[in-house]
Amino acid sequence: MTRFDLVPTGALLPHEAFDPERGREVLDGMRARRTFYPPVLVDDETLVILDGHHRWWAGQRLGCVLTPCYRVDYLDDDAIHVRARRKDIAVSKREVLDKGASHRVYPAKTTRHIYILPDWIRPIPIDDLIP
Repeated sequence: MTRFDLVPTGALLPHEAFDPERGREVLDGMRARRTFYPPVLVDDETLVILDGHHRWWAGQRLGCVLTPCYRVDYLDDDAIHVRARRKDIAVSKREVLDKGASHRVYPAKTTRHIYILPDWIRPIPIDDLIP
């Protein structure tokens, strides 16, 4: 099952750290466009962030209390793949979820998720995500 949803920002759990320099670039882009896109990819059951850590971080800095999310059945969806970006760290879907749940995150840019975002998902105005 997959679905688009606006999720309370504080409920999302990162599985890896983020690169502050990249985070600032994403923040600047979101601030200029005043939109949030693409949505953050999250596991539907656990709300662990799979892809979009920098967007999530930037959204928080902009005051977003809601985060646009594409929610997926991560463990059972064969169309979503995870690859290690680092040769010294092996990754699996289960380990990604475990990292998020334990709050002991991987270093930044450890994982790469491969998936296709549906065409019907559109940018969300930042103002719709702020109280």
